[in-house]
Amino acid sequence: MDVSPIREGAHNAADAAQGDADSANSIAQYAEEAAVRAEAAAANAQASAVEADEAATRTEEALRQRIEAARAERAEGAVDTGAELSGEEESILLRLCGQSCVDEWRVAKNATAQDVLDWIKANGGEIILDVVGYTDAKTCFTKGDIEACLWTLINAASVAVVVLKLPALSVAVARVTAGITKFFEASAKGKRTLKKLRDLIEKARKDPNTPPCVGKSLARAAADDVCNLDWEIGDLPYETLDDLDTRYGSDITDGVEYNWRKMQEKGADGKPTKNAIDHAIPGIGTNVEELAKYWAKWRGKATHIDPTTKNTVAFDEAKGVLVIIKDRYIHGYRMTKAKFLEKFDPLPSS
Repeated sequence: MDVSPIREGAHNAADAAQGDADSANSIAQYAEEAAVRAEAAAANAQASAVEADEAATRTEEALRQRIEAARAERAEGAVDTGAELSGEEESILLRLCGQSCVDEWRVAKNATAQDVLDWIKANGGEIILDVVGYTDAKTCFTKGDIEACLWTLINAASVAVVVLKLPALSVAVARVTAGITKFFEASAKGKRTLKKLRDLIEKARKDPNTPPCVGKSLARAAADDVCNLDWEIGDLPYETLDDLDTRYGSDITDGVEYNWRKMQEKGADGKPTKNAIDHAIPGIGTNVEELAKYWAKWRGKATHIDPTTKNTVAFDEAKGVLVIIKDRYIHGYRMTKAKFLEKFDPLPSS
């Protein structure tokens, strides 16, 4: 009997089995390598996330320290707020934005000019000063945990004095702790408000045809590039804006504030309006530090011009954002590239 066909079949089967085994080994090896790569990618992602968190923490801590330093400087005395509003200046403000602007000027001037010591006394904190003294107490007024700092000083004072005054001290510490941060914020807000109103007055002096703000709410006139003010928005981070102004300049800070205000707009249903959503820059939103960095990189980068307003602009293709680059401030909102090319003309080549 010829067994060669049987042997050949057996060999073929063995070869096929070996091939299957080799393929299985290759697949297993590939799967193992893929698992290793996936594990490495996950580890890298985790490391990146940790690094991002640490960077954010460092940024927050640096900001906290700068604000504390600014508060410490503010605690040394009142701010020079300049001259009182003249009759001519008051007339300009009344024409452009009504009595609300004049009222806000006076509120801002008072808030900015008030001395910290006077505020402490006016808010029932004099008893704290009697026990620990202003020199020591003012170091607490600029700290994060004001209450704990004050009680540490009080506990170190004469036991007999503290025991006698403890009820009144408790009330005073609670009142001062609740209000001092608002005092510093109001002072920073006042400083920015005075600057904005002075800028508005100067604009009107240079151009007597400057149009008045439109509508009861000054927010409605923001697009006119005359008034970027709205007294109804109370949660602007004014101390942070003051810090940004020092580091980036007023054109960047005013742009950050402009977009922040736009992002606060709510519809009748209480939800953000389309305009608010469009002014939230992708990947940045209300992060004012990142927004300041973003606007700063567009200085001098205009490529087109608005034929109507004559504002110079640029387009961020990565984010789909129109960037409006003015001398006074840089701001922007979402827009399609097609709309950008349709609306704006290229700047003439130099």
